[in-house]
Amino acid sequence: MTPQGAKPSSHDVIYGDMTHVSAYSSDQGLPQRNDGGNIPTEEGESHNESVIAYRLGTVTNIVNGGLECNQAAKWHSGPVQRVAYFNAYAQYMNNQMPNLNVPLVTQGIDVWDKKITEADHDDLRMATCFAQKSYYGW
Repeated sequence: MTPQGAKPSSHDVIYGDMTHVSAYSSDQGLPQRNDGGNIPTEEGESHNESVIAYRLGTVTNIVNGGLECNQAAKWHSGPVQRVAYFNAYAQYMNNQMPNLNVPLVTQGIDVWDKKITEADHDDLRMATCFAQKSYYGW
């Protein structure tokens, strides 16, 4: 809930209260991409799958980015499993409360043991923080 250094709070990221992309590594904001791709941002609640994927990857980056981001999902299963868990919980909640409509990252459904590569769908690379620079790592 509390920002630390250049990292915004996970709460602010997931709810779309943080939309500023960091210009440099000590500037508080969303992390830059390591592949020069588009950074999808949107204020407030979103059902845009790319925005949700980037937010989910950013939360992983905030919590454990030095170990799990910046292409670590080539060998580290943690980010991939987080995306699969997120989708499993979202699907469960949507089944239990059909009007809830929790958005999914469809490219991240049932990817438990997948190793991410540059050839994977952009939403999956963003959701696993594969395509993000780690905080303090650039």
